Amino acid sequence: MSDAEAAWVGAMIDAEGWTVVQPTYKVNAIRICLGNTEPEIISGLLRATGVGTVCSHKRSKPHHLPMFQWSVNAWNDVMAVAEQCAPYSVKAQSLLSTQRRLN
Repeated sequence: MSDAEAAWVGAMIDAEGWTVVQPTYKVNAIRICLGNTEPEIISGLLRATGVGTVCSHKRSKPHHLPMFQWSVNAWNDVMAVAEQCAPYSVKAQSLLSTQRRLN
């Protein structure tokens, strides 16, 4: 990922995304997710990072737009995205800090 792409992805994670660190007794589950009603944004995240999966969610009300979600669940992929985006994303920095503290 280029620096410009990492800055954009990091900004998108901070603006519309969320990170999860879920400690379990064997391994810590971590993920990065972002939801948006614009499929172009979600496809841009997939292209910029080269990782993750995309799914769509049904409308909860007729006047709502469909939502698309980009999720990165594989440990190595989450860590790579977080490390590259950390200079530009408070949420990525927090994920890395929490993960280091748990290890």
